[in-house]
Amino acid sequence: MQIKKINDCFVQYHFEVQNDEFENFIQKAFDKVKNKITIKGFRKGNVKRNVFERFYGTKALHKDAFEDLLKEKLTYIWMNQQEELSLIGEPKLIDFQLGKINKNKNFSFALEFELKPKVVLCSYKNIPISIQNIIVTDLEVQKQIDVLLEQKAVLKPKLSDDILSLGDIAILDFRGLCQNQYFEGGEAQNFSLEIGSNKFIEEFETGMIGMKKNEKRNISLVFPQTYPQKELAGKPVVFEVHLRDIKIKEQVFLTDDLVSNMKFPNIKTINDLKKHIFNELVKQKQKKQKEKQIQEILDFLINNTSSLKVPLNLVHKEATILQKKLEDELKARNMTLEKYCQILNLNMEKLKQKNNEQAKFNVHTSLVLDEIAVQEKIIVSEQEINDECQQFSINYNIVLEKLKKNQYFLQNINQTLLNAKVLDFLLKNALEKKEKEPVR
Repeated sequence: MQIKKINDCFVQYHFEVQNDEFENFIQKAFDKVKNKITIKGFRKGNVKRNVFERFYGTKALHKDAFEDLLKEKLTYIWMNQQEELSLIGEPKLIDFQLGKINKNKNFSFALEFELKPKVVLCSYKNIPISIQNIIVTDLEVQKQIDVLLEQKAVLKPKLSDDILSLGDIAILDFRGLCQNQYFEGGEAQNFSLEIGSNKFIEEFETGMIGMKKNEKRNISLVFPQTYPQKELAGKPVVFEVHLRDIKIKEQVFLTDDLVSNMKFPNIKTINDLKKHIFNELVKQKQKKQKEKQIQEILDFLINNTSSLKVPLNLVHKEATILQKKLEDELKARNMTLEKYCQILNLNMEKLKQKNNEQAKFNVHTSLVLDEIAVQEKIIVSEQEINDECQQFSINYNIVLEKLKKNQYFLQNINQTLLNAKVLDFLLKNALEKKEKEPVR
């Protein structure tokens, strides 16, 4: 292996692969697939390699063999990285064409890595951060209790009359038309709506008041200019409504028995419940304050290391990760990217720009935090990485040993844990500035 530093930004690792070395990888590639090979006249699993190559060609195994060879070389590079060469990101394969590998001949290839840029740190101790008193009011606790009681409420048929009134629960079907065309997302069946809850447009809910059970009615209204679906904003629409049933909520009162039946751990009485809710609200506000303080620290570091040249390939990679994460989150909510853009009043170009800005911020932040870790000798232990791998293995049902062999995964875990440690260090060494307004 030869190492060539191209400039301050890139380094190349050149490899000369001997024929017998690559032959070992070809044999391993064949061993992986031989039990799956089916060739007429041979029993499955009994096909010899020379027979396989006669049918499929001598280069049929080259792709898998080279991928395994590449993994081995990459592992060697990462494990034997020179201290003065700080590699970042995934390498680029250069000076290589798979189709040009010939039997019984040596071949060469190179891997080009981007080097971590030199980070000139600002003064990172005593970064000013805001701190506020944490206040939880009785009203906030009561609101959480009201939510619990709402969840416990039982819906019963309305027996006093069959006319829909404010506060009743309507069970309805509806379809919306705009310019005599049914529009996407404008229909539902057996939908439950509390009249007066303002979950729908006000005119829709008030337009239903007075309807009788099984009555059908057309409700006309105009969507507000701020309506998320831009093509419908400010447009007149008509909803065809069928009121299937009318129900009322049977009020539930808070008692020790009700609390006990909720089966919360160590919560048996109303006072227990109130204390628990109070403590949870305090934790939420403490978390919110910490997130704000971290953002203040990151903004300070970014603004005071603005001369740092952020590697574009890392920005592109981070942007891809952010995009994939967003798409997965939207998919879990049955929402398309286009719909998401409509709600935020963004076009795809603006979303991409916003994504790239966040990616650049993330990479810049990570580089600065890395350098602070070096200066302060902050490290992540092998045990911490193992613990994180084990938890990931349990959460996502992935074989632990498989995770531990994935160098990129281990790097990401290490980076995440390291960033968290450095941020904790910066928070402990920050200059707290008390604000008058409490965290509410």
